[in-house]
Amino acid sequence: MNIARAISRIAFYFRRHRRLAYWRIAACAVLASVLPSPLLAANTVVRMEITYGANQGNIDIELSDDQTPKTVANFLRYAGHGKYNNTIIHRHATITTSGVSVIQGGGYNLSELPYHITVDPPVQNEFSPLRSNVRGTIAMAKTANPDSATSEWFINLTDNSAALDDTNNSGGFTVFGSVFDSGMNIVNDIAGLQVLDYSDAGQAFRELPVINYDSSIGLRPNNLVLVTRIPNVASAQTPSGASAIFTADVDMTFDSVGAVDTATAVSRLAAYKSPPNNSVYFN
Repeated sequence: MNIARAISRIAFYFRRHRRLAYWRIAACAVLASVLPSPLLAANTVVRMEITYGANQGNIDIELSDDQTPKTVANFLRYAGHGKYNNTIIHRHATITTSGVSVIQGGGYNLSELPYHITVDPPVQNEFSPLRSNVRGTIAMAKTANPDSATSEWFINLTDNSAALDDTNNSGGFTVFGSVFDSGMNIVNDIAGLQVLDYSDAGQAFRELPVINYDSSIGLRPNNLVLVTRIPNVASAQTPSGASAIFTADVDMTFDSVGAVDTATAVSRLAAYKSPPNNSVYFN
């Protein structure tokens, strides 16, 4: 793992040390020379807790830490600051001309519709043909500008590589993780919901997935698909691959194009002192 890839992450502290929360320090980096360990090879796994009507489920996603460090760091920062909490899946797009089919979220908070959540500076596009937009992958939404992705993400419902890996020379859509099979069951349920044209509230809602919608009553919060929170980050912590759950406390520093400010990250890591008689693991 080289430094450019290693300096992409943040410190997560064991949940059992919550009483020592003031010791938790946000960091965006870990240097292999500082913490030489096979544990660094583990990818981060995040869990999206989903509510749709009376149904609940989890979408577990393995992030591509080493391959897309800036994009993963960007996603974890939104998650750690709670910006994805109570956001909705606002789009189920099926474009017949191109065969593209996705569900999209990360933009609109349930209590603030139709206003978009506050976004951080855009992140640099990290698309690579080695990480293609195939079914079950999660990617960042963007405009025609390659480096325009902020908070919104989408999950590919089909193999969308032909359309999304090369978008008019503006750079493909960056795939930064893969949904576990169990999570795809929830994704499939969402994809099977009614799609409502709610564009009166904004064009972003012209393909809004809804459950138990009654036009005589109108749209209600319980009709929407909700990402209630992304509570934990799980990462392999033993040579055998056993997982431990961490609580995110994200406070990353980025430059104007969304790249991690490595100097700040390294200084924070160097200044960190572990609490007495406790162990802290960085990923």
